[in-house]
Amino acid sequence: MASGFSSQILDEVRSRVDMVELVGQSVNLKRAGENWKGLCPFHTEKTPSFTVNPKRGIFHCFGCGVGGDAFGFLMRQDRLAFPEAVRTLAQRSGVELPTQRTPEVEGKLEGLRRVMTLAAQFYTDALWATDGAKARAYVESRGVDLEVARRFGIKAPLPDTPSLPIGADEVTVLEHGVAYATFPNKGKSVTPHSVLEVRTGTGDLVWRFDRDGKKPVQAIPASVASDMAGMMSHVVSEGTARRAALDGIPTAGKTGTTNAYRDAWFVGYTGNFTCAVWYGNDDYSPTNRMTGGSLPAQTWHDIMVAAHQGVEIKEIPGIGMGTKLPVPVASAAMAANGAIKPPDIKPGPPPILTKRGADILVRVEKMLDEAAKAAGKTSSGDPVKPVKPVSSNSVAFPESFAAAVPGDAAPKPVPRKN
Repeated sequence: MASGFSSQILDEVRSRVDMVELVGQSVNLKRAGENWKGLCPFHTEKTPSFTVNPKRGIFHCFGCGVGGDAFGFLMRQDRLAFPEAVRTLAQRSGVELPTQRTPEVEGKLEGLRRVMTLAAQFYTDALWATDGAKARAYVESRGVDLEVARRFGIKAPLPDTPSLPIGADEVTVLEHGVAYATFPNKGKSVTPHSVLEVRTGTGDLVWRFDRDGKKPVQAIPASVASDMAGMMSHVVSEGTARRAALDGIPTAGKTGTTNAYRDAWFVGYTGNFTCAVWYGNDDYSPTNRMTGGSLPAQTWHDIMVAAHQGVEIKEIPGIGMGTKLPVPVASAAMAANGAIKPPDIKPGPPPILTKRGADILVRVEKMLDEAAKAAGKTSSGDPVKPVKPVSSNSVAFPESFAAAVPGDAAPKPVPRKN
């Protein structure tokens, strides 16, 4: 019995897992007789030496020697512990796991708990003993400079707790995303804002964020931001956030899962955008063992695929440009059943009006106004009322382009929402 799961349960989960489908989610497999072959995901190679045997339910790489069953692959690929890998595959395959441990397993766990308690007591006594002065000084020196957090845009209280150095504190999703946007911005702080510019109804520019907004400050040196981006890129390429990887787009970020699986998040960035995704229950109850590398990373990926349509891809300092991802192979079971693959429909570009487009619309509006005045289609005798400045993400739209037709009543202006 391993980690509280009987051999019968483990065998049942293995028998229900399609190894080709499981491995094919991250490895481009091609049939080679009874086996499937591809490039090993655990080491760099140019010639495929990674083999999957679906009948035996195992994988093996003849290049690095790594091999095992479905549990072993998921543990290496998603950096999971064995019990978590078993629960993940059992949930996928529809196998119900026992909720109570047997007396034998519970007895073994009780022994482990006693060992951990004694070890914790030993290190606590050693830390506060006379000989532990150097260790205590080192621990005290590893404080968190709250001023750095403020420069990153975090406004949460951040009380001084023992868990603060590892980031265990409450911040909003917005502050989380703003802080991470500092890294691709070469270490310069980012001010969250929703208005890019303000214009009058005649198109005159009143305020523009890049000119009149808060100027960024250097939160951390550019070299440090570059090093951090390099490290966080490996979280996506070979760590817990592989589901967030984008094809041909440089990506970096970090996953997170709080105690008792109450929160799961992924914050990532490219050279163009930064996005934070958080999952959790409003009543602070635990999730169904959700981790940041699962649904949050996948959601982030889907959002970013849409956001980068029609956008010129920028590199991330410290990473460079992205690489093409291997094309996943469809499930062997789907191929056997003749299932039709859904068409690959890419979402269109996001509805963002560029500055050039905004200027063109303003000129068109002025031309229409001049033409209407020249044709005498405006209301006579009524003075033209000044239009108050309005704000939008790019341009102030006119209330209506329609003009009154001679002989007909002038139509009422139709309010438009930005």
